Amino acid sequence: MQITGLSAGCTDSGTVGRRSELLAASAGNGSEQATQAAGGSNVTMGLLMGVVSQYDLNDITPRDFSQMLRELRDAGAITEAEYGDLAQIRLDMDAENLDPDDSIDLLDFYRKTVDRAREDDASNESLVFVAMRRRLEWLQKVAILQESPEAAGMNALV
Repeated sequence: MQITGLSAGCTDSGTVGRRSELLAASAGNGSEQATQAAGGSNVTMGLLMGVVSQYDLNDITPRDFSQMLRELRDAGAITEAEYGDLAQIRLDMDAENLDPDDSIDLLDFYRKTVDRAREDDASNESLVFVAMRRRLEWLQKVAILQESPEAAGMNALV
């Protein structure tokens, strides 16, 4: 399954500029990775890894999670639409009255949030529930990248 934005190419004009800069810098060293980056996915994966490696989803504050999302968006690793969707996770944390500066296990928190939604939605096909599952899948895949950065080169996100 493909989670949009984790390995997709860069599409907005700001991202294209950053991508061009990264490609130009990579081209100077003549590496095979620079050649592969021309497709966009390695560049985007590099941007993603550069940001998420600074955080731990198993021990993160809501404020830090918001900062991570902003950094991913600003780096061009996720689109504005993906940023808006993933920001809903922070809104879900706020709805539970979590202190913005208290660390939580975000994966555990969001799994429980999705489980509660599953119980409330007998069909499990409402747009809200489907969106929540998609966000949980994104979190799980980011956690895999954090635990095993070498997985980034193995199409682990598909």
